[in-house]
Amino acid sequence: MARQTKAKTSEPAAESTSRIKTRPRNATVHPGKVVLEGGRSRRSKEEVQQDKELKQARKEAEERKKIQAETWREAGKVYIEQLEADEAAAAKTNDFPRHRRGTLVHSYQTGS
Repeated sequence: MARQTKAKTSEPAAESTSRIKTRPRNATVHPGKVVLEGGRSRRSKEEVQQDKELKQARKEAEERKKIQAETWREAGKVYIEQLEADEAAAAKTNDFPRHRRGTLVHSYQTGS
């Protein structure tokens, strides 16, 4: 049996010669427009300057807050050292508080 082959034609098919047509619904739709409209616009020089000033002010406030916290910690340490020094001096002179809740405290003096 002889094999039959299709004859090649130099003419393309009728379907491929016609131009691809846009669907009527898509003719007036611009899908990229949504992306462009939703984007952020550029900031003006004034807005950039305001943002820089605000950032700098926040940074300075944070720095002041850290310095104040450090000052409070140092003051607390000094206060504790002063209390410990007072307690040590009171122990040397036997000058302890005599009353606790209205009662006389003397167990350290009499040993009882």
